[in-house]
Amino acid sequence: MRLGALAASVGVGVATTALVGGNTRLGGSGSGGNTRLPVSIKGASSDTGTASMTTVLLVFPDHFSFRHDEIFVAVLGRAPWAPDVFGYVDPVRGTFHPTGNAADFRLDSATMTFSVSALRRDGGQPLTLTIPPLVSGRVYFAFGHGFDAMPPFGASGPSNGVDNPVLYDKFELHTADHPNFHLTNDDFWSVPFTISAIDANTGTRRVVGYPHRRADMIAAFDSIPVPNAAEPFGNPSIFKALQVSASDGRITRILSPKQARFADWGGDDATRLAMAQRFTHFWDRYVNELCWRPNRRFSFYGRDLADKRVFYGRVAPDGMTLSLFTDAAYTVPYRVPTLPRPSARWGQPDYSPVGGDPSLFHNTDSSIGPIDWGFLLAGNAGAQAGEGAYWASDPAAVAIAMSICRGVMHLDDGCVSWIDPAQFYNGAGHGVGTPRLPIFWYAKLLHAFGIDARAYAFSYDDVYGADPAVYFGGCPELIVQFGQM
Repeated sequence: MRLGALAASVGVGVATTALVGGNTRLGGSGSGGNTRLPVSIKGASSDTGTASMTTVLLVFPDHFSFRHDEIFVAVLGRAPWAPDVFGYVDPVRGTFHPTGNAADFRLDSATMTFSVSALRRDGGQPLTLTIPPLVSGRVYFAFGHGFDAMPPFGASGPSNGVDNPVLYDKFELHTADHPNFHLTNDDFWSVPFTISAIDANTGTRRVVGYPHRRADMIAAFDSIPVPNAAEPFGNPSIFKALQVSASDGRITRILSPKQARFADWGGDDATRLAMAQRFTHFWDRYVNELCWRPNRRFSFYGRDLADKRVFYGRVAPDGMTLSLFTDAAYTVPYRVPTLPRPSARWGQPDYSPVGGDPSLFHNTDSSIGPIDWGFLLAGNAGAQAGEGAYWASDPAAVAIAMSICRGVMHLDDGCVSWIDPAQFYNGAGHGVGTPRLPIFWYAKLLHAFGIDARAYAFSYDDVYGADPAVYFGGCPELIVQFGQM
């Protein structure tokens, strides 16, 4: 389909609108009404011809907060012919430029990034750009300042902490085999936008993302209730402590607690230690009193609902160990026979800069020291052995970890309650969190704002299919619609 025909078919343009989720206008509430003519990024491999092209229209609302010469794009990823080769895409010439292995990559803003204004032809017509098939690619957008205003970064992407003053966001794009895009916020949320494409599984256009005003989403985070700011367990104040601001006071992003470095938790070491420990022990009472309650028995599915494999759990009489079985009679042990109770006594691990061991911050290896269970449960890979093993690799263990994060793991009918999004993040009921039944507000709000309640707020938010990944297969025509900033 030609670029103009694609835009017309979904209503992108000055005189028309498009539909999101059937009834919502493309761009959602606060999109500023009619949209400007879109700027496009179009992907194709010069080696494989037009059949491999991926078209991505970038659409900005009227009265957008940034001019086109204040918006910058970088496309990075791996070569499809050699996944160990990393590089950048020149979207004007349609070429992939290998730079070597990922470990040695460093972004050169002068050659690897592009201003949106430079991508427009005379008269403001959409520019057709070509991007070769890309493996594990990322499309980055920076607003107000270019990538050269960020601290230097490599293949893993820009810093998300207080040292990076630039407002930016990204989405993941894989255009080689099984083309798909992935809107991910497991590290941070920054900019409201949606992405749409023809879903290869249904043949219909599917839209994911956040069709809302940025101010409304930030206001929701500001409104998170904090009944007791000094509470050690399940304290929602951790979600209000991770708003990163530039020197002018503008909020650049809201960090996920699992992404926060020690320095991101506050202005001094005492504050940082108190807040970081609250995240480390966020789920402790929930785990100890409800999930690992002595002699508890329950059933649940593994992470992939497609095979509907049922697992059975039984907690030991002392409440310290969970045994897993593959039969309802609890006689056939699973290949991961036991999981330890994922909690520790308050203050452990002790990563205090004074008197403690700072290397234990974010520790997931029990052979080194006490595990940072909040960090691990939120989706950070554990060790290959010891108490931190399996949580990020085994399908049963991953399902348990995500169900703890979602606040449903204590429910015994896991084959029903653990897979029901209506049960997620309810706390003690009606959205009220308590130390014993806490709410992980970062994920709750992103899912609430996400189309069809889909978001990727954890590293494993795809457990039971709650994430916003879309496979677009033979219809590689995408639209990225930005909301008002």
